[in-house]
Amino acid sequence: MQALAEISALDVVDSILEATIQDWSDRLDEEAQEQAQLSFDLVQFFQNWKPTQQHLFPSTLHPLPADHQVIKETWTSLFPQGSALFRRYLDDLAIETNHIEGTFLLTAAVRVTCRS
Repeated sequence: MQALAEISALDVVDSILEATIQDWSDRLDEEAQEQAQLSFDLVQFFQNWKPTQQHLFPSTLHPLPADHQVIKETWTSLFPQGSALFRRYLDDLAIETNHIEGTFLLTAAVRVTCRS
């Protein structure tokens, strides 16, 4: 396009050259768009979900508190796995987690309804 501008500034009129330059300019624009699209298609903007158990965690963890077994037993007795209360806890946890992560947003009224 710069060449076309310089030729025009010299008052040179060549319709074949102008058409050729315009054609090449259009081709380059199309090629640039295709390359940009290919690059965009190759980029992965998400990570496939996998269960927490499959994630690699540090092997050196802080020691558990002395009374951790009591807490675990109390929790298990209050919320036995498979009970309605345990399922409700998991549902509530899933809703809150998704809300915090911005997957969806809940109004206060909806949040109260979900818990009732």
